[in-house]
Amino acid sequence: MGGKFGHGFWSAGIGASLSGSINGIKSAFGRVVASAVIGGTISKITGGKFANGAFGAAFARTLGEARAGKLGSSKSGASDDNTFANSNREALDAELADLNVKAKEHGLFTGKNGELDAAKWLNENGGHLQDKYGAEIGANIYENHGGHSIGKIVTSYHSNFVDLSDSLNMFPHKFGQVADWHTHSNGSHYASWGQHRDSHKSYYRAYVSSVSSGATSMSLYNPAIARSTWPITRQSYESALTCVVGSC
Repeated sequence: MGGKFGHGFWSAGIGASLSGSINGIKSAFGRVVASAVIGGTISKITGGKFANGAFGAAFARTLGEARAGKLGSSKSGASDDNTFANSNREALDAELADLNVKAKEHGLFTGKNGELDAAKWLNENGGHLQDKYGAEIGANIYENHGGHSIGKIVTSYHSNFVDLSDSLNMFPHKFGQVADWHTHSNGSHYASWGQHRDSHKSYYRAYVSSVSSGATSMSLYNPAIARSTWPITRQSYESALTCVVGSC
């Protein structure tokens, strides 16, 4: 569009770095507009055209919003009735803050079972929180130089949904996301079946935890196996579920 190639990267990249503030806006449309304004401003400051920066940032944000809804960042059904009580928000926030501190202090999970050990840590330390507060929580699991790490543990304050797009790697030298983890309500520690649920939305290996008989249990859903057939069949979905800890 007549601008310089690099200006688009500056606008979209710095705009993305401010995503924490932008994510506080409730509507997806509002978040795209905010990204466009920031991207255009950055482009103008760096000598480019406002319109070009705004377009690039809005396009990048739109892709991110689409990915969050379709490629596994969103778990379970956001359209389901939400029974989360706002009176629990402050206590849940405090407990998640403590849990994130512990996850960072733990550091990398080393060894050949690093991914699984990270999922087990999340199951043992956070698998009970949905039953305690009534909202799904979750985190991404990343491969890092020397092991695996847990991304920021987050919640969407919804009883049937958690958006993991803000679960960013807390450690440098990341190679990329390899799995994710989230909670379900009591006794439902399998990935949920259905077109708008885990079976179709999960993109990475998905670990799911819930409280069962007083203890946390966790299953693994491997979407790559399920997607050997499309649309995903119930049989392929069942074959992609494997119990890894607790009693399934």
